[in-house]
Amino acid sequence: MNGIISSIHFSPIKSLSFTNIESCEIKKDLGILGDRKFAFSRIIDKSKALLIEKDPNKRKLDNFLSLKNSPVLNKYNFTYTSNKLTLTFGGKE
Repeated sequence: MNGIISSIHFSPIKSLSFTNIESCEIKKDLGILGDRKFAFSRIIDKSKALLIEKDPNKRKLDNFLSLKNSPVLNKYNFTYTSNKLTLTFGGKE
């Protein structure tokens, strides 16, 4: 099977701020290293957040902040480099 990759998109935070990248490292059974490393929970307390972190079967889309349920977040960009997560808005960190 042959294929052509025209672009690769990476998101350090699940369902937020996808960025086009030039290269990446891919690990078997994991995917792109650093992709979706973080997620923002919403409308849940710490104990429930810890529970859904450990048990994927307990996760529901409305438990997470995402572009789907908060499209205004499309104005913000997150980058993750050198173990640092950075939020930018209007070109300012």
